[in-house]
Amino acid sequence: LNELLVNGHRTQDKELRNEVLILITYLAEQQACRTAFCSTGLLEALLTSSSAVEADAPRGTVKAFILTSCTEDFEMKRAMINIACLVAEDESCMAQIASHPVFLGALLLHLDERLDQHVARCKYSRQQARQLQVQCLEVLAVLVPNCPDLFRDMEGVQILLEFLAEQSEESLRAACLVVLTHTAALPGYQEELGGRACAMMLSLLKERSLHPFGIRQSALTVMSKLCKDCPPNQQVVGELQGVELLVDNLEWSVEEKTRTEPMSLTAVDAVWNIVCGHEANEVQLERAGGIEALLSLLQDCPHMMKFLLTSCLAQLLENKRLLQSVYAWTSRSTRRGVVPLVLALWDEETDRIDKEEKVDIEVTNQRRLREEEMESQLLVDYVVSGNLHTKLHALLSCLQFDIGSDDVLSTTEHKKFILTKHYLDEKDATLWRAFSKELGEEGIRPVTPDHRTLEDRFRADSENDEALQDRLLECDDEQDNREHGELQLFFNRIHEEEAAKRSTARRVSNIPTSTRTKIIVDSHKAQVFPPLLNPKQDDEKKRKNTGESAGSNGG
Repeated sequence: LNELLVNGHRTQDKELRNEVLILITYLAEQQACRTAFCSTGLLEALLTSSSAVEADAPRGTVKAFILTSCTEDFEMKRAMINIACLVAEDESCMAQIASHPVFLGALLLHLDERLDQHVARCKYSRQQARQLQVQCLEVLAVLVPNCPDLFRDMEGVQILLEFLAEQSEESLRAACLVVLTHTAALPGYQEELGGRACAMMLSLLKERSLHPFGIRQSALTVMSKLCKDCPPNQQVVGELQGVELLVDNLEWSVEEKTRTEPMSLTAVDAVWNIVCGHEANEVQLERAGGIEALLSLLQDCPHMMKFLLTSCLAQLLENKRLLQSVYAWTSRSTRRGVVPLVLALWDEETDRIDKEEKVDIEVTNQRRLREEEMESQLLVDYVVSGNLHTKLHALLSCLQFDIGSDDVLSTTEHKKFILTKHYLDEKDATLWRAFSKELGEEGIRPVTPDHRTLEDRFRADSENDEALQDRLLECDDEQDNREHGELQLFFNRIHEEEAAKRSTARRVSNIPTSTRTKIIVDSHKAQVFPPLLNPKQDDEKKRKNTGESAGSNGG
């Protein structure tokens, strides 16, 4: 490669040089080869050659015939930058890249709007300049997280924001947002980017007709990271009516089902980072209908999103002022409230766990460990992170296990509600049994006070379980009594109606038979034909009236 860089001035030499760079690219992808890039001086040669055009005083080792804008030299430059990006994952290579005097500055030069007349910017065609800018942004997305302080010292943050503000081309905007996505959460970058970046992201998110889906979703991701645990940025978003924009994206539509990463998922993450814990934004979320939107999304979204949604709702409900909005929500499909929704999700999670267990048996011919068979640490991990039941229990805890005034639970739902309320107690008892079992397997006998404590704990758990079963039986008895009462009311009503009929029959028993029959018939006709009580009588009256009028005329 050095020979071709020094002496390869012919077109054939440049083509061969680029083919060598392709081979080096394959080597850079192998982790075992990356250390050799530093020790052999290959990385230094790549960095120097790729940034020689941007250097104020090119080094004598770089020949002028490789600094042209022809296709071969431009592809060489891009290949070298790409190789540097690949080997940056190695710590020693990254240190050499960060310490190079020109390379990072050369990448920023193509993004700095103040240097648009620099010789390195004017050398390439418009198409080449755009390709180079996109590649510089992609490389910075990899390098900046490894040298954040150096990037800030080089004013890279402000250069990046100015470049994003001035660009209207979709590919460049998308590349800028990728860099911001990788850097927004770095220490000090939230303050450095600040409210200006939040306002820019809101502008991209608001103009749906001007920006495609990918741009808007990336902007929402960047804004979410900028506001995470950063009250000043959260306040800026709230003052610019950004909370209402978040609510507009909390809808599970038909388009969302076809996307790998739905917009509503990104919006929920943004609500968590921007709204949760910020009282003013929580009030705006409630006024904009965000609580209702989150609950409707919880009902319709796929399973993996429910983990994030329930956690977000539980944290929002730490603000007790929002409870009223939660209780006021009703499902569009079932016309029921939040507690029946949570109980339905509880059943869905139980069915999902059973189905996955059956699939494991069918595919691997192995049964999953049940909770009582798990070790203590595995059980804790499963209950905390691998089970939606725990998050649903947390959501009900935030609701203080209050059913609400408008919802009426069936006996089955009420029993399930009681079991849900004692969910953590059951898991705690299972954990203590697993811990005691592990001690016995390891041959460890607790000292007498600890042993008595364990026995007392197991005895209390057994008593609590018996009390729980008794409470469930009481629910069944209450249901039986309720059904018996309803049946008694029904039969009483039937008896009253029959008694009323018999009373009516007695009242008309003294009337002559023909009159009594006429009353019954007329009553029946009045019910069937209200306008025509007796059509025959009406016809007779008409004939009589006609006859009387004819007689008077004759007289």
